[in-house]
Amino acid sequence: MNKIVLFVVVLFFSSSSLATKIKPTPLIELISKSDYVLVGTVKDVKLFNKNGKEKKWFGLVTGPGIENTLYQYIEIDKENILKTSGGEIPNVYKAEIWKMWHKDLEGERDLYLGKKVVIFLKGSNFEPVSLPEYIHLIYKPEVLTEIEGLIEQPKK
Repeated sequence: MNKIVLFVVVLFFSSSSLATKIKPTPLIELISKSDYVLVGTVKDVKLFNKNGKEKKWFGLVTGPGIENTLYQYIEIDKENILKTSGGEIPNVYKAEIWKMWHKDLEGERDLYLGKKVVIFLKGSNFEPVSLPEYIHLIYKPEVLTEIEGLIEQPKK
């Protein structure tokens, strides 16, 4: 009996150590790699299957081996552009959520719908600077102040 308990304990701790771990990218690195640092509001969250058909059933998920894709539709606040390299900024940015995260439509809607976010993008196609951990940061005044301070710092 003790061997079975020990086996279960070892199995539990070894399997949790195999979970995906991602080292967060420092904020200054996100900013320096960005052509655009934009503030927006998540106006919609949609899930599409592998054929590109929108699915509205809340039980569908994303994750390894699952061919569904979640998107957040972020309305850009054109009065609050923190960094730009010029060019036309879209009114709405379609942010694809990394497919390897275990996410579901209802959870994403509950967590993000109506929330202000800061997004870090590069290039003329407005691609995310750092995947998978930073599609965006949830808008918080203290984070915004830190970002503004880092953007205003002279380059060394």
